[in-house]
Amino acid sequence: MTLRIMKDIKNITIALLPVLVQLALPSAVLAGRIASFYGMGNDSCGQLTEAFSRHSPTQAMVESDAVQWPSKSRTYVEWTLGYITAFNMVNGQGKNLDNADLYGVAAWLQKWCGDHPMDSVSSGAWGLITERTGYTPDRVKDKRR
Repeated sequence: MTLRIMKDIKNITIALLPVLVQLALPSAVLAGRIASFYGMGNDSCGQLTEAFSRHSPTQAMVESDAVQWPSKSRTYVEWTLGYITAFNMVNGQGKNLDNADLYGVAAWLQKWCGDHPMDSVSSGAWGLITERTGYTPDRVKDKRR
C-alpha cells in the first residue's frame, strides 16, 4: 500500500468514529439506559491530559516516519465534537449545546480532565453537555467510578 492510501484509510476511520457515536450511543443514554462507549471515549482523562501535553489539540497533524497522522489530542476533541453533535441530533428536550467549537471544547476538556484524571473522556464530554445545557438524565453512570 502506498503511504497516500494508508493516510486516506486512517483519515476515513477517524472521520467515521463520530458517525458511529451518533448512531449508537446517544439513544441509549437518552432512553435512560447505561451506554457503552467505544473508541477514544473510553480512554481516561489522564490519557487525554498526556496527549494534550505532547501536542496542542488545535494541531491537526503530526509527522512520524515521514507520514502525517492526526494528533491524538486533536482526535480527542473531534471525538467530543461528534458526541456533542450526536446529543444535539437525538435530544428531544430542545436543550442543544450550541456554539461548541474546537477551541472551546479543547479548553473545557483540558480543565475538566485535569480535575478528573481517573474519569473517562466520555464522562468529560457528558459533563460538558450537562453543564452547558442543564440536561440531567437519571441513570447515566461512568463505569470507572
